[in-house]
Amino acid sequence: MPAPNALTDDQLAANFADIAPPLTNDAALLEANQCLYCHDAPCTIACPTHIDVPAFIKKIASGNLRGSARVILDANPFGHSCARACPVEVLCEGACVLNDRDEAPIKIALLQRHATDYVLDEKLKLHARIIDEFNLTVLEKLPRAELVNQFVIIDSQLLSIARNGTLYIPRSYDLFMRC
Repeated sequence: MPAPNALTDDQLAANFADIAPPLTNDAALLEANQCLYCHDAPCTIACPTHIDVPAFIKKIASGNLRGSARVILDANPFGHSCARACPVEVLCEGACVLNDRDEAPIKIALLQRHATDYVLDEKLKLHARIIDEFNLTVLEKLPRAELVNQFVIIDSQLLSIARNGTLYIPRSYDLFMRC
């Protein structure tokens, strides 16, 4: 029996709908091409996680959504959530130099969301190429080693693989590997 004041499915959907709908591919390209790709990037400086905003926007402008998401998620593993919840008006978008020209700032949060949504919707693994068969064999010989996407878990310690393919393991393992 439904609760006396229960909302209908349509009411629930309306109540939990996105405040700002996602960008279409065309809208994302137009927005990304308005960016000035500042060298000193006040948007990056204003970002608490220091995402390289001009880099990820430039990748969107060139159609490289996977690369854009990699830039975002390398700096902030919660980049997908932050694209929705971060107060960008006072952080990155608030620092955009277009504000000084009395123009609307770049919609950084929507572009970030566009790139990270793409990766999640397509179920892409961003760092799958880093580990090859040789290194899988070497890692499997380590005690209690387990591979999880771009990370390696050894003795319940989360270790990351850097962009250049170098696996960093604490000195206690006395191992330095180059992919």
